Amino acid sequence: MAGAGHCRQHETGSALLIVLWLSLLLSTILLATAVIVQTQLAAARQTRSTVARDEILRSALDVAAFDLALAGRPGLGDFPRTITIGDQPVTVTVRPPRATLDINLANDDDWVALFVQLGETPQDARRFADRILDWRDKDAIPRAFGDEGRSGGPGTDGGQVANRPFVAVAELARVRGISVARMDCLRPYLTVLGGTPPPRLATVEGADAATADGMRVAFEARLMSSEDRVERLTGLALYRAAHRRPFEWVSFGDDAPQFDRCAMERAAALDGSPASWQ
Repeated sequence: MAGAGHCRQHETGSALLIVLWLSLLLSTILLATAVIVQTQLAAARQTRSTVARDEILRSALDVAAFDLALAGRPGLGDFPRTITIGDQPVTVTVRPPRATLDINLANDDDWVALFVQLGETPQDARRFADRILDWRDKDAIPRAFGDEGRSGGPGTDGGQVANRPFVAVAELARVRGISVARMDCLRPYLTVLGGTPPPRLATVEGADAATADGMRVAFEARLMSSEDRVERLTGLALYRAAHRRPFEWVSFGDDAPQFDRCAMERAAALDGSPASWQ
């Protein structure tokens, strides 16, 4: 009988250990699940916050662009101005054109001159210019050294032809032959947010002065986030009277001056260190 009682005690102890182990395992699973859920909720809140912020900035840019379409060129003097979206004040400014080349406006000679300035031979400069212009034009007619008819993924030697404007400077890397090293050299000289130069705005007279037709205006919207950070969005508007709207957004982004790593490498090369343009 004593042996049977000892056996029952042993079985009871084992059962308690199993119960404790299962409880610990369940607690661990519940804790891990709670952490995952909290992480997902935080990510969802962040996503909603980002979407809401972008919608506010885009709405402010739309209001500013429409108001300028109504006011015409004289309306440029109304900026900077504050536009309230919901209960959020947004500061909108008109950014002056930068001394950079707009990759959607530059012609053959502009591209050749830039590539030659950066060390390419005139022949290679012409080849790259043709490939870039084949990317952004709307036809399927190949230039002499262009890429119409070719296909290939981003970053491959095959290149791509989109037959549309570039939406960002970084997209230039998808053109055949524009390597990472070349992009480092090109970036400081390029933008997709090139506005209409002030002299051209000032010389318009007569009835045309009362319209915004033909202008390219880069608007920058800024707001203070709940984390006390300044959030920015820049949009380039092209004004065309014949368009179904008085303007269209050409691109969004930021063309802040880039660090010219290529120039640093060229300077280092003068001291005997190898530069990596190719």
